[in-house]
Amino acid sequence: MTPHSYYDIAIEGQPQKQCYYHRSLQDIFNLCFDTGFVIDGFYEECYFNKEIPDIIIVRAIKIER
Repeated sequence: MTPHSYYDIAIEGQPQKQCYYHRSLQDIFNLCFDTGFVIDGFYEECYFNKEIPDIIIVRAIKIER
């Protein structure tokens, strides 16, 4: 999975396009782990397709090494 970004409309009528950044979960999580964070909470919510989450919430805390 190649990280990338693009500009698009988020809300109809907004004055300009906003930048979206796409990164894999492993890229995001590994950055957290490499800088001393651990995941202590994870939540998924599906609205439209019951097999693909529309929302993912991750809680991470920094640990002292």
